[in-house]
Amino acid sequence: MIANRPAPDPAVDWDDAYANTPYIPQGSTYPARWIERATAFREALTAAGKARTDLAYGPAPRNRLDLFLPDADCKGLVVFVHGGFWKAFDKSSWSHLAKGSIESGYAVAMPSYSLCPEARISGITREIAGAIDHAAMQVPGDILLCGHSAGGHLVTRMVCQASPLGAATALRIARTVSISGLHDLQPLLRSGGKRPLVCLESHRAFYGDSGVRWLQTLFDQSGYRLRRVNEHFVCTPEQAPQGPPVALFA
Repeated sequence: MIANRPAPDPAVDWDDAYANTPYIPQGSTYPARWIERATAFREALTAAGKARTDLAYGPAPRNRLDLFLPDADCKGLVVFVHGGFWKAFDKSSWSHLAKGSIESGYAVAMPSYSLCPEARISGITREIAGAIDHAAMQVPGDILLCGHSAGGHLVTRMVCQASPLGAATALRIARTVSISGLHDLQPLLRSGGKRPLVCLESHRAFYGDSGVRWLQTLFDQSGYRLRRVNEHFVCTPEQAPQGPPVALFA
């Protein structure tokens, strides 16, 4: 069925479709407000001895997570993965979102992860699995996954058939919630500022070989072409074949 999906409507302004900030009153002030609230929340829990910050879960510089603990015994673990189109933000902007889960008796882990273009989405996916495996060793009980935007895609990958999670961790996943998750690559190919670096191996893990053939057909329909650069495939606009790449295939 995936091979029969139509290409994105060329009449739609996909940059505008993904541009939330202009349609939110004082939207440009939100990131600074997030940081302010997150910092205050994190400092309060640190002072109370209920925060373990910058725990290393892997070798990369951004392989760090914060773990926030409830006052009573933990009912389980909530993992929140931030968004940013796989290429923006880190864990420090979202600490205050742990408040509700902590008050409900759950520990909350918030990881940072490597970003595109330095990392590929398949590598980011493996990093998130490593972060969840690490946090799972710190907290017993059920695990509830939640992510926003690109984070929604990443937590959903954890419950796919080809999940990179450790087997013991995977058995503990009780719920997975994707908030405005980025799961459809078609519109993103039409948006200039939000184009992701898409890994063929990651797409294959989701949809199989037929999904890969569909994706390659989609590029043809959308006015892009694939060209090989070393061991990679780079997708560029057909009308500007030497321009900057908009998608990278491993």
